[in-house]
Amino acid sequence: MRPPNNSSDAMQLNADTSLRVVLSTADMPWVDSPQPGVRRKLLARDGGEVARATSLVAYAPGASFASHHHDLGEEILVLEGHLQDEHGVYGPGTYLQNPPGSSHAPRSDSGCLLFVKLRHLAPTDTERVVLDTRTALWRPGLVEGLTVLPLSSHGTAHAALVRWAPQTHFSARTSASTGPSAPQAARSSSRPATCAQILHNIDHMLTVHKILPQGQGLAPVLLKRATTIELDWDVRQKSRFDATDSQGRHLGVFLPRGTVVRGGDVLVTEAGDMVRVLAAPQPVLVITPCAEHGSPFDLVRAAYHLGNRHVQIELRPDRLQIEPDHVLADMLRAMHLTVREATEAFEPEGGAYAAGGHGHGHAHDHAHDPATAPVSRGKPIGIAIKSEAAPHVHGPGCGHDHGDGHSHKH
Repeated sequence: MRPPNNSSDAMQLNADTSLRVVLSTADMPWVDSPQPGVRRKLLARDGGEVARATSLVAYAPGASFASHHHDLGEEILVLEGHLQDEHGVYGPGTYLQNPPGSSHAPRSDSGCLLFVKLRHLAPTDTERVVLDTRTALWRPGLVEGLTVLPLSSHGTAHAALVRWAPQTHFSARTSASTGPSAPQAARSSSRPATCAQILHNIDHMLTVHKILPQGQGLAPVLLKRATTIELDWDVRQKSRFDATDSQGRHLGVFLPRGTVVRGGDVLVTEAGDMVRVLAAPQPVLVITPCAEHGSPFDLVRAAYHLGNRHVQIELRPDRLQIEPDHVLADMLRAMHLTVREATEAFEPEGGAYAAGGHGHGHAHDHAHDPATAPVSRGKPIGIAIKSEAAPHVHGPGCGHDHGDGHSHKH
């Protein structure tokens, strides 16, 4: 690595993008550029005066450049002051992307400080972007205290500002990524003060804002072409997470708050790629009736007691499944149910109101006779249910010896 200088000779400064680099710009000296009145701090550079580069650039009042061409584009974030060119005036907090093939004659009448990236955009990225980051809508990040402002996107390249609140932690538990391609988790706990906003490119991230429940409306051939991603229930309950698909691509998922992802759903990236979700096998407790003297009605009782405890339950015709809990396991065994540990996909019920108020979805021509509900002060207080004789069942509080003579620690 050669030190920064004014030479137009080829320079290799932090040019290896596979290496992590940490710089304190406050401790770096300003270096005069070939243009009078313009100084810079070179952060990364690969080439001569026309180079792929990242820099802090300071314009003295009245400094200017003649009109010039950007064959591989330019990104600018105005940190202080005002930058002008023939297209407009850009104040503090303005993000500007000049696409490949564009030209301008920048100047600053009052002086300004810029963060600049040169010659790193794809030739096909032809969109010009001007965004006032002070008034733009920031999105919630993957963890509490983290907010993100997308700036531009093209293919798999994404530019964004990231804001960290004090004491924000971004740990490995936040990521659903697995395998050798999974990124290392970042952590901001070492800096108690709010971190500066950082402009960065996530060169291998696909952003997801759309979900198709069970691939609704997609032809089978499209579903077959989709990549896949395995997620456990803990991750699928979250509307924001990151993960890696079957092709090793990193996904940043930002769905509406409250969205629950199910196995068979299809995520759609901003680039139009489709990723089918698979419910990943995970530890569960499988609950079945006792083989010696149990009945399916025992599962109904179990579901009732678990529901009273707001436990998430997967209902199947011959069994229930819940996440591991030794206290609940002991309770269920005391109710003469068989409980065993297993590793299976977990898809709990969504709740009575999870469907958003739609009808039953079945066509029939029979009538439902209205039932009379108990009334208090002229208003129904419940729903009348036809009572039928049920066999005696054993469980906590039944008040007598079961006399079964066997154990349920299956």
